[in-house]
Amino acid sequence: MIEDIRNKVRQLYLFLKEANQLRFPPVRNLSQHPKTIRLADAPDHPCVQINRPRGESAQAMGDCLLRIGRPALTSCPPPPFSVSNWLLPGWDDPTRAAYCAESRNAAGDEGAALTIRFDDDAQRVADFDGWAAEREQWAGAEVAARKALGFFELFYEIHSAIERDGEQLELVAGDGRLNWRAVSSIEGAVPIDHPILLKRVELRFDASAAEFSIHETDRATELYSALFVDLQNTAAASLRNRTAELENAGFHPWGWEDTESFLKAVVQTLSPTSGRLLKEGSANEPPSDAPQMWRDPMLILRKRVGGIASAVDAI
Repeated sequence: MIEDIRNKVRQLYLFLKEANQLRFPPVRNLSQHPKTIRLADAPDHPCVQINRPRGESAQAMGDCLLRIGRPALTSCPPPPFSVSNWLLPGWDDPTRAAYCAESRNAAGDEGAALTIRFDDDAQRVADFDGWAAEREQWAGAEVAARKALGFFELFYEIHSAIERDGEQLELVAGDGRLNWRAVSSIEGAVPIDHPILLKRVELRFDASAAEFSIHETDRATELYSALFVDLQNTAAASLRNRTAELENAGFHPWGWEDTESFLKAVVQTLSPTSGRLLKEGSANEPPSDAPQMWRDPMLILRKRVGGIASAVDAI
């Protein structure tokens, strides 16, 4: 009896939540959020560890989904003395190849101009070749470290934003990127480029280790139903069934086969005849009239949902 009353109250609040969403249109495009970080953009570096929840690997890292430490940068190995004066600018940039001048002008006997070629001295050429091989090893590792540092700095920006505006911002893990040119009963044609599965996560910073980490919270995964409230030709009852299925199963946005099966069910609910879950997708292509979705796990810094929406989510 009490549970029946609770369900009816929840249905009422869900109705109020949807009415509230009609007044305040949802964010439909990732570019509208303060910051997004795709896991696909994470560099391949030991300082970056990603744990998409599954089996024993998930248990080993506990509630931690991602770690990013600050990598140590190193300087280019110094060139041999015989080569240093021949090197062209940029030799210490790991993203560029190192080159030597082919020749140099010098003063010969009695002040006559003399052209000296780099390869006139076999030992100088051998010194350059040996140094270039050492430099190539350094450059490969250094480029990866600098990409990791850039990735680290993205989390620093998010951490600073949350420290400054924590009451207005929250960080969520997302996946199931929906790309669709839908029709809103309020706004008309609306392009959608946004994940449909979201889960609040926590960003922590360990100053002693110079490391950021992303951790689970006790908030359940949500189906971003605000995307669909005002859309035409969507099966509202079927979408509510998907929401109930998610509440019972608790699929994680970054999960594997079970999450993928759920995403396929959602996109086919949106359009049983043309909805597709793609192996790969591209947000650079214009949205299609048919809903398309693909896996693209990411982190989103978004503005907090307030008012009725928060009250319903807390029930």
